[in-house]
Amino acid sequence: MEEPQKRTADLGLLMRRCLEMELDFRCDVVGDGPSAATLRSQLSGVDVAGKVRLLGYLPRERLYEALYPEVDALLLTSSWETGPIVAWEAMRHGATLVSTRYVGAREEGALKDGENCLLAEVGDIEGLARAVSRLREEDVLLERLRGNARVMADARYSLEASADAWDGQLAAALEAPAGRP
Repeated sequence: MEEPQKRTADLGLLMRRCLEMELDFRCDVVGDGPSAATLRSQLSGVDVAGKVRLLGYLPRERLYEALYPEVDALLLTSSWETGPIVAWEAMRHGATLVSTRYVGAREEGALKDGENCLLAEVGDIEGLARAVSRLREEDVLLERLRGNARVMADARYSLEASADAWDGQLAAALEAPAGRP
């Protein structure tokens, strides 16, 4: 957790907005980093009804086995990403993604708003809150996004898909004409 990339302060604002909207939710915050103490302080007033749990660092196995399959959504508030690996892992394990349109998302081309995730602009707390609300209100949306996300993430980011992509790139590099010395 850190500012400005992960925009952890936005998470506290989002939780406050969800409470104002009287949404039924629970948010488990996983991770640690330079902004953890600030986030903990910011969320202290939000957690009046046990809605937010700060879990700190969790090993990958626990995320895969206990957390991802049990959550409806992974919230990603980042301003930029080079992946994000956490999103692909969560999607492969059954979580729906609610994310910002972080720098890098368009180039990656994996996230399709309303098809395999819900997206809002970076810093758009209201848009993120509306996305969370939609998951609660639209019965089939959550399952449709979850299913499409899993198919996309398995096809693009499974170990096998990654190995095949690397194999293809290495083969193309070996067949390319030699460059200048």
